[in-house]
Amino acid sequence: MESVFNVLKACLRGANNRPKRIYLTCNPDGVGFAWVKRLFVSRDYTDGENPDDYLFIQSLVTDNQVLMEANPDYVAQLDSLPEDMRKRWRYGSWDVAEGQMFDDFDRRVHVIQPCPLDSSWRRYISIDYGLDRLAAYWYAIDREGYVYCYKEYCESNLIISKAAEKINEWSAGDDIYAVLAPPDLWSRSQETGKSKAELFYEAGLELTKASNDREAGWLAIKEMLRPDEHGIPKLRIFNTCKELIKCMIEILRDPKRPNDCSLDPHEITHACLAGNTLVNMADGTQARIEDLEGTSGKLISLLGEEQDYQACVCMGEKETIILTFDDGTELECTPDHLVLTSNRGWIPAGILTEEDDICQAEGNQVKTQRQS
Repeated sequence: MESVFNVLKACLRGANNRPKRIYLTCNPDGVGFAWVKRLFVSRDYTDGENPDDYLFIQSLVTDNQVLMEANPDYVAQLDSLPEDMRKRWRYGSWDVAEGQMFDDFDRRVHVIQPCPLDSSWRRYISIDYGLDRLAAYWYAIDREGYVYCYKEYCESNLIISKAAEKINEWSAGDDIYAVLAPPDLWSRSQETGKSKAELFYEAGLELTKASNDREAGWLAIKEMLRPDEHGIPKLRIFNTCKELIKCMIEILRDPKRPNDCSLDPHEITHACLAGNTLVNMADGTQARIEDLEGTSGKLISLLGEEQDYQACVCMGEKETIILTFDDGTELECTPDHLVLTSNRGWIPAGILTEEDDICQAEGNQVKTQRQS
């Protein structure tokens, strides 16, 4: 797990002049797949990570000459594995994850070079918005119903007016038929009486409400990935949409709900709170997260807005930390759970300091306090 790797990095020290190194060996699968691939294969680094600190050396079974001589039948054993597992273990493919939601996604088939798009083709934008993340994707649909995802914009910590400005800026020159958004953006704030959709409209971006049936959405995408009789899929993605391509490869299937995606890896979906965490329900009551498993309904967000939740899933055991605040209250969550602060916006709980002012709901108000 990445948290263990980070602890090892923090402990790698010494007063001698010998090189300080960590050696990792693995097959390309499991929940740690995403962060290992990011660091060593995709080399997609965040602030504070030095690309020179990471080196990936691929070693296939055929590179092990000692093993080949001692056990030549081992290659035949690998060749007999199921296709996805064979791609990972025999050929070292990092484009096939264990339990991959879109196991039929293939870069060679679904990812294409940018090409001219007919101006008569109908164009759409789909968005998902939160302060923690804005994700916007641009699509063009040709006369035969084939879809091209030709542009993407993803950024964190954008207020609605700035998000609308960015989307309009990136849409310059495009004749957009509709901007599709999930229903929760129409939930009204108890403080202002306005929904996020209204605030987007006031900022110059009109939204169209789309369905939030997750399982139907995943199945529709899988159907669009299936090549037709000419070998052409209904959905093709420009190779400039790197975030979307990454998500298509790394998103995993929920082992308990095979038609839905897993909540791991959290960079693609969400981080977790402990099951005994209380949430404010829309009817004025409070409920523990663990008691909401498998249910749907409405709750009150940190900012006092009524929002829908669907098919709450409890993920089992994960490493957690406990945040203790000035007033004695506690929050148990995973280190990667995003926490809203007034000074740094949304940040992972694991990097909070005593200087961060953390926003907490109190009735219909939001107050800030610090860790004690």
